[in-house]
This record gives sequence, structure tokens and C-alpha cells, in this order.
Amino acid sequence: MNIRKFDKTNEYNKVLNWWKAREMEPVPQDFLSPVGFIVSNDKQSDIAAAWLYFTPGTKFCQIRFPITNRKSSKEERKEALDMLFESLHDVAKGIGCDYMHVTTNCPPLELRLEKTGYIKTDEKCNHYWGRL
Repeated sequence: MNIRKFDKTNEYNKVLNWWKAREMEPVPQDFLSPVGFIVSNDKQSDIAAAWLYFTPGTKFCQIRFPITNRKSSKEERKEALDMLFESLHDVAKGIGCDYMHVTTNCPPLELRLEKTGYIKTDEKCNHYWGRL
């Protein structure tokens, strides 16, 4: 597996299609953080992406909008997400963050987060965004 910085200009349509394939509301391109990564397999097929958000002056970061390519295997998605989260954790630690927050309603991802020490704090929480 390989990981690289996500290129919003050239790779957005790829993740847009992943969100649509999962019948999820696509995240607007200009909403995505410049700190994002995408993981591909050894055949150069892209598998997963996610973005890191942080507030200067705090020790708090968020991993947002993790998404995987449904055409990849379950095992590839698992491995790619592990690599993605590890890389985002490293970046967060490097900028001085001590806490990470992740929002998901995907049961397999919830289980993986709990197995790695994340604590579930809310249930049935809806998220909204709008343009100003």
C-alpha cells in the first residue's frame, strides 16, 4: 500500500464518485482540508481517503469524511484505513495535538475505532452544513 497527499484539484471527482456510490451526501470540494491523504494498493488503485482538521491554539484535531472505494476488497479497505489513520495521527502529533475526534455512522469503522482506544461519546447524532 502507498499513501500520498490528496490533490483536491485533480482527485476530487474520484472521491465524489465514492460518496455517490455509497449514497452519501458528497462533501463540497472547497470544504475539504488541505491536509488530506489517499491510499492506493500496489496496482495503483485508490482505496481510501480522509482529511485532518485542527484549530490553532488547541490540542484538538478531527479526522473527517473518511471514505473508501466500494470496488476494493474488504481487506484492502481495512488495511488502507489503518494506514490512513496512522498517518493522520502522526501529522496531528507533529503539530502538537493530543486529542482526536472522529464522526462516523459506519459500524465496521466504529468497531475499529473502539479497538484502537477511541471512546464512543454520542449516538444518533446528525451533522449539518450550509453555506454562509
